[in-house]
Amino acid sequence: MLPEHAPFSPDQRRAVDIALAGLDASQRFWLAGFLSAAPHAAASVVSAAPVTSAKLTVLYGTESGNAEKLADLSAKEAKKRGFQSTVKNMADISPSDLAKVENLLLIVSTWGDGEPPESATSFYKEFMNGSSVELPRLRYSVCALGDTAYEKFCQTGKDFDSRLEKLGAKRVSPRQDCDVEYEDLHASWMPH
Repeated sequence: MLPEHAPFSPDQRRAVDIALAGLDASQRFWLAGFLSAAPHAAASVVSAAPVTSAKLTVLYGTESGNAEKLADLSAKEAKKRGFQSTVKNMADISPSDLAKVENLLLIVSTWGDGEPPESATSFYKEFMNGSSVELPRLRYSVCALGDTAYEKFCQTGKDFDSRLEKLGAKRVSPRQDCDVEYEDLHASWMPH
């Protein structure tokens, strides 16, 4: 799994590969976020020094309430993992506020034919068309909710993922595109 140029000895690469091979996608997702959000945490665990918890903003855009419900569940799970998590509705912030965020989990549904939820439309339009804020310190993950019955499945989440990357943010893990049965996925990708 690890490339030859990774900064590990051959024995360390094998050990990491073996450890990662035993993890499912949800565990790798969590581990990537943990290591990225708190780079000093791994050293702290080894030295048994106290860890200062990282801040996580869970930002959601919802039409029917599913993304909000998932945002609340994710924030609670993140708190159990030592994050100081805050849940925010896209209707309540502006894109320029993202410049103050270090770790972001963006959960958004797609409505109709690839459209953002009504409550997130203003944020979406400003972020996609007018926001020129640079986000080089932002680490992010996107969970997109949609329905595979539609041609533009999870389009809003795909748009946010692409735009965040273009603005210099660092993706912690690949975007998760969830069909209407996202509750089954939630149980599997959240760490136990």
